[in-house]
Amino acid sequence: MFKRRLQELCHQRQWVLPVYQQSREGPDHAPLFLATVAVNGAEYSADEFARTAKEAQNLAAMAAFKILSAVPAPLPAPGELTCSCLAPFVWISMLFFFLDRLVPRLEFVAIDKIEEERGKGHCQRPHHPNLSVIVFIPLEIQPDPKCRLNNYCQKRGSQFPSYETIYDGPLQSLWFKSIVTVDGQTFMSPRFYRTLKEAQASAASVALTLLPQEETLPAPAIPYKNLLQELAQKGHLPLPIYHTSSDFPNPGAFTSTVEVDGIIFGGEPGRNKKQAEMNAAKVAFQHLNGGAV
Repeated sequence: MFKRRLQELCHQRQWVLPVYQQSREGPDHAPLFLATVAVNGAEYSADEFARTAKEAQNLAAMAAFKILSAVPAPLPAPGELTCSCLAPFVWISMLFFFLDRLVPRLEFVAIDKIEEERGKGHCQRPHHPNLSVIVFIPLEIQPDPKCRLNNYCQKRGSQFPSYETIYDGPLQSLWFKSIVTVDGQTFMSPRFYRTLKEAQASAASVALTLLPQEETLPAPAIPYKNLLQELAQKGHLPLPIYHTSSDFPNPGAFTSTVEVDGIIFGGEPGRNKKQAEMNAAKVAFQHLNGGAV
């Protein structure tokens, strides 16, 4: 069972034990389960549904274990080396010994195109006499489209994306298509995929392509609520009181008023309560501060 192996890996690396969550879909007579597991601050999910919750958790554990076990454990601090930590260095020494004895003039040849493009110069020759060139090429891992879309929404102050799934095919061999909703806009993956993870990633990629790019996003909002509160404190006035409600003529929008020293100020509608209150605070602050900021 990968749950046990993942737990042992967490013990070895002194991490908190894994935490599992699962969701259920499908009819009651044939439910399907999909699980995620949180390990060391990151979440991992299975690529396919399972017929039982236990099997879904094991699939999530397998996905996490395959990724985490491939990452080498961090080296201990100086002075904390143990025999087990020295084992890799022993193997490296043995490797160079056999290279020197059995395979003279062995060359590791690689083309340093990436280094040249970045202007970091040519790779240096190693000190070992029988090794010609060793090139270390850094790998750039592109973030998952779902993570990029979450970051996009976070920067805009919007709600996180919500996903819907369309199924096709027999129960034992399902295909998946995904729809993602961002700021009231929906985006669909162009085709069906073998796994739900691929379908959601495709829908997120479509959304990132069609949504405004980060360069065109507005500048960060001025914190008028904080400025208004500081202004009231300096003037020995009562703290601002906000009244926020849904804007009925405009579904999905909110309007807010703020009362300062008996005077009520109203701002423009906002996409959420926070933005509506910020708009009201802006009007009040500019009025009380003589139009500054």
